[in-house]
Amino acid sequence: MALTPTSLARALSISVPYASQILSGKRDMSRDMAVQLFRKTGEKLGPIAKATDREIAILGSFPERVRLGTANDEAPGAEDPEARQRAA
Repeated sequence: MALTPTSLARALSISVPYASQILSGKRDMSRDMAVQLFRKTGEKLGPIAKATDREIAILGSFPERVRLGTANDEAPGAEDPEARQRAA
């Protein structure tokens, strides 16, 4: 099945102009969008174009973006300045 801007837009709940830009190569498709498209249509585009079905399943189980914290985010009592002082 050849994707059209309209079919891509419907599958991903995006606008037709945005879908057209993705299909023409003017805009990049996020990994999450590509995995979502694959799940709905079986089409492999963008960052998963050359991935196997198994690789896509693994990618789909991880978040696309992860907040990177500081060492204090992990430390016990990090939210309590007094606890940090006692630990020092």
